[in-house]
Amino acid sequence: MAIRKLIKVGNSLGITFPVEMLKPANLAFGDELEVEYKGEEIIIRKNKNVNCLKV
Repeated sequence: MAIRKLIKVGNSLGITFPVEMLKPANLAFGDELEVEYKGEEIIIRKNKNVNCLKV
């Protein structure tokens, strides 16, 4: 577990993740994430339903 702070991003709030946390989760810049909340918990997972455009 890591402790992170919410930061201001324009008119919104955001969170940053250290690379050491993203690599094992197979996450990288530009990946789409699913965000779900249950009470006081926020669940973030990689979107596996990404549509690939074939040319």
